[in-house]
Amino acid sequence: MTTAALRAVAILGLILLSGHTARASGGCRAAAAIASRQYNLPPGLLAAIGVVESGRSAWPDGAKAAWPDTVDADGQGHWFATAADAAGFVRTAEANGAKSIDVGCFQIDLEAHPDAFPDLATGFTPAANAAYAAAFLARLHASLGSWRAATAAYHSATPARGLPYAALVSAAWHGIAATPAATLAPADRHVIHLAPPHGHLPLIITP
Repeated sequence: MTTAALRAVAILGLILLSGHTARASGGCRAAAAIASRQYNLPPGLLAAIGVVESGRSAWPDGAKAAWPDTVDADGQGHWFATAADAAGFVRTAEANGAKSIDVGCFQIDLEAHPDAFPDLATGFTPAANAAYAAAFLARLHASLGSWRAATAAYHSATPARGLPYAALVSAAWHGIAATPAATLAPADRHVIHLAPPHGHLPLIITP
């Protein structure tokens, strides 16, 4: 194969990969937007949680996007090309004695939430993962009274762990607000821009 042909194949591979990246990460964003409306969450908050929970550098500028086929096993994050690959890893990790396994866009803990999904494959579906995460976050807000406290508790009921996490989510939320929609989803332009209205931004950073 000539150098020109090899270059053409490489370029085609990059195009296909970028298209897959946009669709996969766009799935998390779109699911977050739908679930946020359903459960009356502040616009962009769940998307920001997704970036913190399963974010990977998906764009040339290094910006992170939530990734649906993500698994955290005992504190180690793993990103996969397909849901089938991710599910296979979960089964292997469970067989090897992993005690804590989080899955999907919003990293639902399978041990803490055993009834979250009817089966493992559903856990990697952005819509189902987002719906459960949104419902859980809404319950936390109803119980704790503020989005800041709810966001911290989404990660941990221990303030020493939860509050730094809430700060990370706040930073990601501001990043979403500052990033043009075209940059967030270059191959998925129908996805709703998740920038929260100015009036919503302080909700997570004030007691």
